[in-house]
Amino acid sequence: EQQAYHAKLDWVEKGNVGNKLSNASYNTKPIVVGGEGNHENTVLDGFWVLGQTRQPYKQATGALEVGKGPENTPLIEFNKAGCRVRNCVIANSYGPGVRMMAAGLKDKPETFNEVSNCLIVNVCSSAIDFRKGLMDPKTNPDAGFAVIRNNTCAFVWTIPFLSEGYQVLVGRGARLEIEKNIFAYASKDAVHSGFINPKTRIMGNVFFENMGPAYT
Repeated sequence: EQQAYHAKLDWVEKGNVGNKLSNASYNTKPIVVGGEGNHENTVLDGFWVLGQTRQPYKQATGALEVGKGPENTPLIEFNKAGCRVRNCVIANSYGPGVRMMAAGLKDKPETFNEVSNCLIVNVCSSAIDFRKGLMDPKTNPDAGFAVIRNNTCAFVWTIPFLSEGYQVLVGRGARLEIEKNIFAYASKDAVHSGFINPKTRIMGNVFFENMGPAYT
């Protein structure tokens, strides 16, 4: 059963702002983050999450301002089972678009973490970050399930002095199903698993003009 959404939402303004639905304020945490206590089964559906007010460009020099917002902070972060981000526009971040824990349990799809039907553009490090998961081959082999489906992810950049710049980052404890997404214009690989995770399933995706391979 899905619970009421009680994660933190922090907006500067609401309504139409320069043809954008919402602008995000500065925050030392992600703009949308799991609330205190148990936020299992949180669903974020139909939001625009825009991060350009965290790191605006300086008018005088055109350089990116990073003094008020920490670089490499995701716009959205959840770390409990059953959390879903769907039908959202996520854009303009000097960090990942979505960072989530892969915490679903085998044969219990209601516990799977999910990012689906989202447009994620102009972000850094990764569009979707599942670097953490609960699967352990010896102690917890039936955990760590998550789904990435029907998203369009484009223009993912590398932050100076950091090696990332991927569409999807896969950690060793995640069991991801990556299906029917469009991945375009990443500065590095489309799907990257630094630990060569054998549990990753990649099906029916489109890879276009990423600077690295489709999968490493």
